[in-house]
Amino acid sequence: MKIKIKISLLVATVAFIFSCEEQGRFMISEGSTVPPDVPVVTGYRPLPGAVTLFYEAPRNEDLLTIDAQYIAANGELVWFSASYFVDSLTVRGFAEEIEYTIEIFATNRAGIRSQMVPITVTPLESALPQVAANIQVKPATRSFLLDWENELMQTLNIFVDFNFTENGVQQSFTRVFSSNREIERQFILDMDIQESTPINVSVWVEDLFGNSTEVIDKGQIFVMQDEDLDHTKPDWFLPLPGFQMGNYGNDPYLPMATREVTQVDGNNHEGRLRLIHDNIRDHANLINFMHAGSISTPWDILIDLGAYYELTRIATWQRRFHGPPGAGDPGHHDLGALYDNSENIGRYAMWRWDEETNEWEYLSEHTIPNLRALGFGTLEIVMRHAREGDEAYVLPDPGYTKPTRWFRYQALAGFGSNYQASSSISCLSEISLFGRFHSAIPEGSENTHDDDDE
Repeated sequence: MKIKIKISLLVATVAFIFSCEEQGRFMISEGSTVPPDVPVVTGYRPLPGAVTLFYEAPRNEDLLTIDAQYIAANGELVWFSASYFVDSLTVRGFAEEIEYTIEIFATNRAGIRSQMVPITVTPLESALPQVAANIQVKPATRSFLLDWENELMQTLNIFVDFNFTENGVQQSFTRVFSSNREIERQFILDMDIQESTPINVSVWVEDLFGNSTEVIDKGQIFVMQDEDLDHTKPDWFLPLPGFQMGNYGNDPYLPMATREVTQVDGNNHEGRLRLIHDNIRDHANLINFMHAGSISTPWDILIDLGAYYELTRIATWQRRFHGPPGAGDPGHHDLGALYDNSENIGRYAMWRWDEETNEWEYLSEHTIPNLRALGFGTLEIVMRHAREGDEAYVLPDPGYTKPTRWFRYQALAGFGSNYQASSSISCLSEISLFGRFHSAIPEGSENTHDDDDE
């Protein structure tokens, strides 16, 4: 108890001393016309697109801030300020690794400034030229995309100018993307033009301080066109559970395995494997999904497409509900099982069967973004899932696969534990594919349809 009393008295004494000092500081008249002394700069540290100035602050009692300013590339004055309590100030907004002049000064409580002290500094190169140099423009289906890396993760605006001429009419557009992500991909969507129509694309990059790169001509690109293959689903064939085709020898997820790739048993509980290609999505009281039981991931779905196709995109639909929706909810306001780790698939891989090597060719892996975790509203998530499902490109960069008759969907993980593998991931409602027809199956080809999944 005595110790507590002593500590309390000490704290009270210290608080009183500081309060007296602050009271003295803020008793200075706000009408003072005497400027504070100038800060003494002791050095600086160069940073990417910035510098940190170190200084000794003046000892004026009415000192309030240490400030720095310079004229930005757009001609506007940029100003930075730090409290008199600290001994450094970071000044940002430089693009190149060249000399810049900054003016540093002190300001008192009355707003009176000291003399300006010019300081010449050389920052490190900012993200601006680095990002501009690595922007890539790539064609996509009814769209094109831009990929770039921003290693310094500085907030930048990427401007995209593009134009094309169709039916004798020239169309010109500008899009702007703002990002500070390390790796970014953005799409220019709704380009419903012919594949033979060239699109002229140029880009430039700006930061938040008026710095801008030169306009960079990215040449011409041509969008891709594909079609929804839902109308071909009656021709799809899913072999019975246990059917084997190829092995896991070149599988990055099971690199040491030699067992054969096996059709999953999706007919557990109320689920049926055949329901994943009937063009019906699980919704509200409508039960329409496959259920793999308690098998551990990875597991596979093998699909004979009934012809040869060059594939571009995939869309999948999750199991919508674990059971009937809540009372009074027709299924529009309850997320139900969407993005729930207990059953639905959040990460999967895609493969095609290569008839020249008699092996599965790896195409890509896709992680379905958890829209609930990203802050999307419930109604928006439900409507988006009902309308378009979870869509992805089959290849890492949009394009057409080699012609394939067999497609393999490999379930890897759910949505929980950062998309790690789990033994409970078991449900899928529907798979849709996009692409273009290549050729029919030649007569006399090997018949693998002795057993039917129906």
